[in-house]
Amino acid sequence: MSKLLAAILSKDKYVLIASAATLDLIIVCIAWEWFISPLRPGGSWLILKALPLAVMLPGLWRAKVYTMQWGTMLILIYTTEALVRSLNRVGTFGWHCLSWFFRSSSSFAYYSI
Repeated sequence: MSKLLAAILSKDKYVLIASAATLDLIIVCIAWEWFISPLRPGGSWLILKALPLAVMLPGLWRAKVYTMQWGTMLILIYTTEALVRSLNRVGTFGWHCLSWFFRSSSSFAYYSI
């Protein structure tokens, strides 16, 4: 267990933050389309929109420059979706969308570094 912790702590802090933000965005995408606000009751196939983020996660963990480059372009789609949803929703869902927007914006910022 200490080897795993040492390996994690030896990573660059920006790699850790970018990986954590992407993992968080994956969880939010799945939760949103599954039970927070699904297109249809019980979930929808839009849950698969988290798949490109999941494909990107190993490359982020290894700090691959190419993954950071295409991830920067990909994350703009999620940022735009969150912003559009936050402007169309009121109440609690609007705040959830704004938190989604800030998560994707932070991912974009750390990919760009």
